[in-house]
Amino acid sequence: MNSEPMSGPAPSPSGVGAAPRPDDLPEPDAKPAPATSRFLWFGAYALVVLLTALRAPQAYAHVSDRVPSELSEGIDDADMQSLALRSAVLIGVIVTAFTVAVYFVLAAMLEKKVFTARKTLRGRASFGLFFLIMVLCFVPTQAAGLAFDVVPRESLYYYAYILAVAIAAPWVFRGVWKGLPARKIAILFTASIAMASLTGIG
Repeated sequence: MNSEPMSGPAPSPSGVGAAPRPDDLPEPDAKPAPATSRFLWFGAYALVVLLTALRAPQAYAHVSDRVPSELSEGIDDADMQSLALRSAVLIGVIVTAFTVAVYFVLAAMLEKKVFTARKTLRGRASFGLFFLIMVLCFVPTQAAGLAFDVVPRESLYYYAYILAVAIAAPWVFRGVWKGLPARKIAILFTASIAMASLTGIG
């Protein structure tokens, strides 16, 4: 009893040739992995928001000390004044969290469009240039403000530090950009300075 072979492709209905098998179809181009691992973005964002929230009592005291005397004299109810100040601080924390999220999204876009190099950590985790800038601009300054009960942005040292981060961070990736044309290197440092400056403004 004869049996037909099972390994050959079935003829196409038109009889022109064999129908392509799924394995023969070209695979779509895989999207390149982002420079910074996603969990690092989320972890860094959560840390910045946590530090901001922990500094809320300091912000309340700072705002209370700066309420104009004529304004405080116009409010007879101290509880009402306290509630207004606490609401202002809460809104400030929410606005800060939103602003940081926008900056993180912008930094992730720059890592896709401007500079895609990465540094690999243990395992499969990696980080890119603009993630490094975001972390260095936000985390140490917020931690210093919390630890020393100061407002970093009121000091010139804060802005000097932000500028130092913007200039120094690209050198971590010098092995990648040192062979690029001068124009592209200039764009890289300009983007680095611009991104760091945003953190000092917002």
